[in-house]
Amino acid sequence: MKIQSILNEDDLLYEENLSKLSEGELLEKSIETQPKHTASAKASLKLSRDFCIIDTRFDFKKPTVDKFSISGDFIMISCVVRGESVRQNLEKDRNLELGQVHFSYSKKINERVRMPQSKTRYICLLISRTKYLDLLKNESWVARDPFYNAIKTSKRIPLGTYSFPLGFQMNQIISEILECKWEHHIQLEFIQLKIKELLLHVFNISVENPSKEEANLSEHSKEKIEKAKAYLTVNYKNPPTIKKLSRIVLINEVHLKSGFKKLYGTTIKKFVIDLRMQKAYSLLKSKSVNEIAESTGYKSVPHFIATFKKYYGQTPKQVLVQQNP
Repeated sequence: MKIQSILNEDDLLYEENLSKLSEGELLEKSIETQPKHTASAKASLKLSRDFCIIDTRFDFKKPTVDKFSISGDFIMISCVVRGESVRQNLEKDRNLELGQVHFSYSKKINERVRMPQSKTRYICLLISRTKYLDLLKNESWVARDPFYNAIKTSKRIPLGTYSFPLGFQMNQIISEILECKWEHHIQLEFIQLKIKELLLHVFNISVENPSKEEANLSEHSKEKIEKAKAYLTVNYKNPPTIKKLSRIVLINEVHLKSGFKKLYGTTIKKFVIDLRMQKAYSLLKSKSVNEIAESTGYKSVPHFIATFKKYYGQTPKQVLVQQNP
């Protein structure tokens, strides 16, 4: 598999050939450059012979184009977690909405990703078809997974065929892959386990989510509400008002609130609290209470502690004591 990213036609960000890596080798790279017309461009890469994870962060002074190319036989999982962009190829342009995770399969990609004047963060996970099939060959659930069955027959899956809003668990799995600092030979095993967990989680979402008919929603409304959920997932620290959110996803406020409850079984306010509390719990062992409050969007530490206690029945300190008697 070969990957390449060129900004504004002539600024090379990275170029890698995964076939040159040895079996079982994991290579980590951190690249920072100063392309023309761009405040900064940073890319963190984890590379192995069969997969790679790319985390790119841009701060643009003006609209910029990333000429992104991949050759091989690969599955791509991609998500914009900050800003918005448009992928351009020979078929058609497609918006990459904030917080929407896209699954696709191809043997070659030559695309121009158009990004606005803003801060943008884009995460991409590439897995070779051979490794994907090997990872899942003994899993009983894959027989019911249309994505797996399409890949098994080498059927191309274009961007947009399989897309899901980025939820807390999915975001947590991706973060754990990106942040893992273990020794390379163990980290490689960890990443493969996390990829399997991610794929199983996505399959579970696809079979558990109520259909638009069950929720009594049109396809159009369902798509708008899914975008709202994805937007909240990446902006839970500073969520917009319902009025502003309805404008962002272009749906009536009343329809947004009622449709969200029908589709996800909870209110928008409760969904944001859930995200904050789940994140807070995951940070208990690594951060102080003050740091956790700030990390989850609470300006008042007492308010954070009160919300945590109401949610879990214990204060953060009581949970820590219980976990470490």
